[in-house]
Amino acid sequence: MKALWLFIAGVMAVIVIYYLLTGVEQGIDVVIQSGERLHSGILSILAVFLWSFLVWYSCRTLSYIKQHKDDEIFSKKTPDDVNSAILYEKYCIPSAMYKHIPRMLAYNCFVSVQVAVFHLPTFFGWSGMLMFLVIVIHNIFYFLLSTWFTSAAQSRPRKVLGWLNPLIIAAYGTFLVYTMVESARGIDLIGHPLRHKFWLSAIALAMFGLQVLLVFIFILRRRSIDARRKDPSLRSSRLLMWLGFNPAFNAAEAPYFRFLNGTAIAAVLMYFGAIFFMPFADLMGPMALTLLALGVLAGLFNLITLISIRRSFNVGIVLLAAAFLFGQYRDPYPLRFLESEGAALFSQRPTTKAYLKKWFGSRLTMLDVSDTTKNFPVYIVLSNGGASRAGKWTANVLSSLQDTSYRRNPSDSFREHILCIAGASGGTVGNCAFYSLLKASHSGEINGDEFRRHTDIFFQTDFLSYTLARLLGPDMVRHLLPFNIPLDNRADALEKVISKGSGDTLLNSYFEKPVTEVFDTTGALPILLINTTQVDNGMPGVICTVMLPGESQRQDVLALVDSMGVREGRGNLRLSTAAILSSRFPYVSPAGKVFDRYYVDGGYFDNSGAGAVLEFIHELNSFMTDTTNREIIRFRRRFTFHILHITNSEVVPAPSKDIHPLTNDVLAPVLTLAGMQGSSTSISDGILINAFRQFNTDTANAMIVYSLYDETWDPAKKQGQFEEGYPMSWALSDYQINRMDGALQRANRRNLRKFGY
Repeated sequence: MKALWLFIAGVMAVIVIYYLLTGVEQGIDVVIQSGERLHSGILSILAVFLWSFLVWYSCRTLSYIKQHKDDEIFSKKTPDDVNSAILYEKYCIPSAMYKHIPRMLAYNCFVSVQVAVFHLPTFFGWSGMLMFLVIVIHNIFYFLLSTWFTSAAQSRPRKVLGWLNPLIIAAYGTFLVYTMVESARGIDLIGHPLRHKFWLSAIALAMFGLQVLLVFIFILRRRSIDARRKDPSLRSSRLLMWLGFNPAFNAAEAPYFRFLNGTAIAAVLMYFGAIFFMPFADLMGPMALTLLALGVLAGLFNLITLISIRRSFNVGIVLLAAAFLFGQYRDPYPLRFLESEGAALFSQRPTTKAYLKKWFGSRLTMLDVSDTTKNFPVYIVLSNGGASRAGKWTANVLSSLQDTSYRRNPSDSFREHILCIAGASGGTVGNCAFYSLLKASHSGEINGDEFRRHTDIFFQTDFLSYTLARLLGPDMVRHLLPFNIPLDNRADALEKVISKGSGDTLLNSYFEKPVTEVFDTTGALPILLINTTQVDNGMPGVICTVMLPGESQRQDVLALVDSMGVREGRGNLRLSTAAILSSRFPYVSPAGKVFDRYYVDGGYFDNSGAGAVLEFIHELNSFMTDTTNREIIRFRRRFTFHILHITNSEVVPAPSKDIHPLTNDVLAPVLTLAGMQGSSTSISDGILINAFRQFNTDTANAMIVYSLYDETWDPAKKQGQFEEGYPMSWALSDYQINRMDGALQRANRRNLRKFGY
């Protein structure tokens, strides 16, 4: 236990990677991505090597210093001082653990990637127990290799392992090569959605070769150090002496220390390259970046442990106190507001009823007065949250409907019938992308059937890597300094990738624009509702193109932005900032402060926007029954209203599992709060559906649901199997994008007739 606590940074780094790459759907997809892009795959191999090295050598250095500290405290003063020897034996970490635990941590860096590859649903989908068994077998193999390389040439273990280990290596290597060959059969290794199987098999083979080579290098290095210790002419290193290195190994270890620290500097330079340069972070990809960052952070934490050992004082307590102290006087995560010259820019937005009058007034001219049997459908869009999964799915559905309708009738396409768009989290990003294309189409920048082309390019972007670079970089130390680091935080990084990192320059430019330039007030475009959640009381907030009604229980966030403009002259914000304020995913993005309030992901309270739409429908009903609107009253029956609900949640969720008694005592409140997010959204959706059915005249198609998951999936007919999940991440693999394209084709076959297309 003392040894594990000493090397806790390395132990946690390895455990975290095992969990992220095999137990989290986002991590599972990240593994797939590393097999789809050649440069990302190569850098992932390099990152695993650097990660294993940083974990091993920082832990090994720590062991030298800890061992010397123990020697100073419990070393024998005289040959007869038995008590000191007993104390040393009882309270100090055995030398074997100092040697093997750092090695095994480095060894498991390579094992973790192999287990993650074969755990993928496109490979074998190993269960948790099977993965654990494979990990145990790999670690037993470590001791077989170590014994084989260290045993005397004529010893019995050396002879037995001399044929057993090569047999194991040949068998496992053959299995990996066979997997590669089978994965390459009949597919294009450059563009096929399953190409990752071949490349990941190659990566697994490289990992296995490196893990065997690593053990051999450990043994050779140890032999070299033992030989160098016998050379009296070698000089000790002053740096190692200052660090408190074990004097018995100082001179022998000095050249390796310099060489290995040079390698560590190269790893740190790569790490900083990803932090400072967005293209390099994108080149690395999320898997390589995470592995490298964990290696650097493990080395940093081991350095803190080293100082604690040298000073006999836990430095971590000082750092924790500094974080609390410095945090009282500044906000390390300011929102990116724009200059507004002291004006309240959003106070002039039209009211909901005023905008409805403009919108319906422009649509009345499209009614065919002579054909009283032809109705005018009006759509209200709800988009569920879920990071890039939700954004891609929402943009896919809306863009597909627009392109299809425009090709049938350019003068009466889907865009003319959308009255309101609402959503939360990633659904908001998809809504904002579609709204931007509506604006571009209305301005004549694109044709009405080019929406899908732009959104496809946009959502192929890796929004995650640069965000992770800031999360695992400056944001890790931001709280420890008494001043703000002049680097974007992880939320700002995500905004910048959205507005600059995509290959679609049109959408990039719109996300970079101030919302005052993007939002429409003429009635040409639908009302846009961007939902967010206030931190201190959990109440919903809304960024909206119109003024919220006076009786609304939601906070008008743009009214708070106006307060910022009047007080500080910064009362405007980019569309990317507005979209991410609704998409501040837990831990990935911190809460954003607007005036005197903090906001996080809109999905905390309402993951579909149903609550905001319910308030909007009350306003719509009041408008449609207002006798002063004579033209509206006259053609009221000609307007049929429909809710288009774009959801990316499982249609058939897996059954609930038993809760461990310890989990019940410790985590039941947390699990309940997490579950409430989905249930509160479901309740809001149900209330909206019941209210809308009474309002709508076309009850057959009042609700049109576009589900990412297969609505016909029946686990009873699938032998208890559930549909493969889609990752809720800010980066999607080509494999998942291809699945989503197939899901859209399936959903269109079910729903296009409801639109008359």
